[in-house]
Amino acid sequence: MALAHHPRDIPDVATPIPHSLRAYSLPGALTAGALAALVFSGLLWLARLMGITNFSIAEFLGSLFTRDTGGAALALGLAVHVMFGALVGLIYAVIFHAWGWATWARGVAIAIPHAIVGGGMLAALGEMHPLNGELTGNPGFLGGNYGWLTAATLMGLFLIFGAITGAVYAHFVPHLSPANPDAAINPRE
Repeated sequence: MALAHHPRDIPDVATPIPHSLRAYSLPGALTAGALAALVFSGLLWLARLMGITNFSIAEFLGSLFTRDTGGAALALGLAVHVMFGALVGLIYAVIFHAWGWATWARGVAIAIPHAIVGGGMLAALGEMHPLNGELTGNPGFLGGNYGWLTAATLMGLFLIFGAITGAVYAHFVPHLSPANPDAAINPRE
């Protein structure tokens, strides 16, 4: 014999979504990550102009697809980098919500493991790159094959990425901002 449930025991379809899930901002996460990636690429380009490094993330990523290092590779590589940055912004947002705060400092904290993973992916992609050894060399972990200045520059740029992502995302979700502590969420709600 099946037990009958009282209508109050059955969740209503209109049950509100928990505050911690409702509070995410998809546009905020995508914008924060894309903007941070754009700044990352721009600052790396400046470092290249200043002679600090010869590495270009846009050229490296674009030439994966074009098998050339010209203007098309740069444009495509920049677009790919910004797109991946936007997707990484989603990961940062999930972590911010798990912590209950979104700040530039917490973004920097997330950027440390992000740099380790990203640096490893750079080395792995370098091994598979169609132009490896021809027009481009394998950058290695965090671009270390281009020299210690490149590795230090990329590490710094990952930290800047994190700071920008945290600061920008905090504007989209004021309830995660320390400037508004009364509205902070409890991630375990």
